[in-house]
Amino acid sequence: MAARRLDHWNYQPPGGESYVMAAQRAQPTLQDIAALAAERPVAVFAHGGIGRVLRGLFLRVPDAEILTMDQPQDAFYRLHRGAAARIGTSIGTRVEA
Repeated sequence: MAARRLDHWNYQPPGGESYVMAAQRAQPTLQDIAALAAERPVAVFAHGGIGRVLRGLFLRVPDAEILTMDQPQDAFYRLHRGAAARIGTSIGTRVEA
């Protein structure tokens, strides 16, 4: 865990991928999404970690800053015209009758 704390972006857990590897994998996908989105609305569903990477790449955020972006479990983002708008949900909200 010390290695992860020293360089979280490049740290590769055993059998897993680092954030830099995830970003390299996500970049072509983001380009494909952008091409589709030029023609019609596109919805993308992803795990929180890769969702954060995709959002950071879309916003052209420096690598180190991507790791500081939130990774909510109760919201999604609308990425449009170079901006990201967080849209909250009521998932996980307990309502008493």
